[in-house]
Parts: sequence; structure tokens; C-alpha cells
Amino acid sequence: MGDKKKQASMFIRLVSAAGTGFFYVKRKNPRRIPTKLEFRKYDPRVNRHVLFTEAKMNVESESCSISLARSTSENLLEERILSTELEEQLKREEVL
Repeated sequence: MGDKKKQASMFIRLVSAAGTGFFYVKRKNPRRIPTKLEFRKYDPRVNRHVLFTEAKMNVESESCSISLARSTSENLLEERILSTELEEQLKREEVL
């Protein structure tokens, strides 16, 4: 068939210098920009703009974070359903 070419761009992780663990994901073309990226962006965990530096993104951690986000949203949905059911039950008990 055809020769497989190396991807021109790759995903990188911009990690907060504040040490909160918050990060942004960005796409970078290493042929065009060989230096490490640094941006001053907003970190909501410290509620201010801080320096974000480039770190490699592992494929495993990317899929793990996606599954974690899914499980977190599913847990939030279940908690909302349970809380509404509890509220309804408490209202019924107050009426009686």
C-alpha cells in the first residue's frame, strides 16, 4: 500500500507551575516548534494566572483521564438522582 508517515503533530500536556496538578492539553508540531512551550494561563485551583510548561502526554494517561472523566460524570448523575429521591422522601415524611 503506502508508506506510513510519522505524525506531524502530537498532543502535549501543559502543567501548572503552581503545583496544583491542573493541566491543559494542546497539539504541537515538533518539527515547526522544537522548543518547549510555556504559556501564562488561568489555573482555576489557585484562582489566578500562572506559568504552564510543556510535559509529555502518555497515551495511557490520556485514555485513563477520559475514562475517569466518564466515571466522574456518571457518579455525579447517580448522586443527583439519589439526592432528589431523598428530598422527595423527606417531603413525604414531613407531610405525614
